[in-house]
Amino acid sequence: MAGNNQAVYIYSLQTRKTNSEGKDMENSQKQRLDKWQPPPDSLNKNGVQHDNQELCRELKIGATKTYKICKEHVDGFKNIGASLNDFKNLHRDFKCFIHERDGQLFVDNFKEMIETRIGFYFDYDIDDDGSLRRAIWADSNARENYKIFGDAVPFDPTYSTNKYSMVFTLFTGMDHDKRSMTFCGALIAREDYESFNWVFSQFLQVIGGVGGPEYIIIDLDPVIFKFVPLVFKTTRHRFCMWYIMNKVPSKFGVSRSDYSDFMGKLNDILSDEEVEVAEFNAIWEQIIEEHGLGANDWFADTYVIRGQWVMAHCRDLKMVSVMRTTQRSESENSFFKRFEHKSGTLVEFWMRFESAMDQQRHTQKELDNNDKHSFQKTSTHLMLESHGAKVYFYSAFYTFKEEAIYSIDTCRTGGFTERDELEVTTVKYSSKGKNFEVAYRIDNMEIIDGKQIAMSIMWSEVHQMVGLRRGKGVTDVESVSAIIRGFKDKLSPLGEVLNKNQQMEKILHCTANEVVTIFPPKNSKNKGSGKRMLSTKTKALALARKPKCKCKNCKRITNHDKKELP
Repeated sequence: MAGNNQAVYIYSLQTRKTNSEGKDMENSQKQRLDKWQPPPDSLNKNGVQHDNQELCRELKIGATKTYKICKEHVDGFKNIGASLNDFKNLHRDFKCFIHERDGQLFVDNFKEMIETRIGFYFDYDIDDDGSLRRAIWADSNARENYKIFGDAVPFDPTYSTNKYSMVFTLFTGMDHDKRSMTFCGALIAREDYESFNWVFSQFLQVIGGVGGPEYIIIDLDPVIFKFVPLVFKTTRHRFCMWYIMNKVPSKFGVSRSDYSDFMGKLNDILSDEEVEVAEFNAIWEQIIEEHGLGANDWFADTYVIRGQWVMAHCRDLKMVSVMRTTQRSESENSFFKRFEHKSGTLVEFWMRFESAMDQQRHTQKELDNNDKHSFQKTSTHLMLESHGAKVYFYSAFYTFKEEAIYSIDTCRTGGFTERDELEVTTVKYSSKGKNFEVAYRIDNMEIIDGKQIAMSIMWSEVHQMVGLRRGKGVTDVESVSAIIRGFKDKLSPLGEVLNKNQQMEKILHCTANEVVTIFPPKNSKNKGSGKRMLSTKTKALALARKPKCKCKNCKRITNHDKKELP
């Protein structure tokens, strides 16, 4: 089957195989894996091609649904050229082909990328038995993005992305559109001191071997906390504010009558971006004294490390107001989990990781295009807002615009003076009764405007150049199409007959070695790989949401029944 029919032959690892009696076939499948031998060379059945099967491994679509999609694409089951069992068998063949080669194929694939992709970084580590236990990678785009947006890096590992229960760790940042971007990815078998020390040291090599981010946001994990200052000498480490605030109810006591009053005061002072250090310290001590928490060790310890999580003590850091928690890292973990599966092999993990990165970067390019070619609408006569529309990117401008409009009713300026070639004025913040001294240089605005105009002219010329091709005659267009078709034919030659192993190697873009020296990782057991233990608060909330009914034993309307007597 030629042309577009090849690309729609899609399958996924989510196909669950059972025998005719409905019993699980995992044991019998394992026996087949041990005894499996490549079948003799043969033609692809009914013309079914495997040239584009790397796409199939990246999509989490079952074989049955894929078969139906194929039917709609080629206008009938008879035109597919394969049966439903062929789709399912391909999944089996792929598993059999990888089997004990998983670790070797995973590493060999990265080694080939080092040779073919400029700036690609990869390193790995194996244990005494030859099993893969650590790996880290980053391409040139990710490394360049770090140079631009690597001021603040939240770090939080995630789980359930592969069959070996290896922990997936990401170094993440935020771009100019407030979107998450990935700087580096890593897999580790265990969350121990040695593993995190290895990962942080390797990440330092990824970013050039000098310094590190301005600050990194972590939770209170003592293992991670230990190695951040040891590896990143110039990096300040901050604790996730959400992680700390999530512990406050259990440490204070949700059943106390003054719980709402306490949380209200605490949230007010922590969310105030203008509060000064001395003011925060005084209010914190006042709140603790009012609610009788002076002897509470947890609140005392939390206050000692206030310089690493309270915004008033970290206002000198960049983006501190928009990067207070590891939520951005959690968001990245959730994004990648839409592509990965907990039963996937390492080979499939990497293929789906690349698919996720392609989607992430495509979205970033679309937003970049909107930034360059969209015009931000202003809502006031303020020259400041008009200037912001010219120099800010799309998403950042509307945040700025909201604050500018809010300032009309809440802020007033005093007199203007000159100091060291700067214009100085006092801004009175009436809603909070505070005054701020602001110094600025007017001529900088003209320089920024000139740069923005030059950028607009450059992009206009690029698009004019692309538009010239559209104005050519039919002959020119057909000649370009012929060149593209010729290049496509070279990449996907028709009539080529591949045996089963060659088909799998073509999907993986690498050649399988006869001798395996790197074995798949051993199954790991980490704190996030098992069943999650629910806190007392979570259990109480779940019980409160449970619908009440009349207990036949105690004759009361309650959350339990006769079988669940307390």
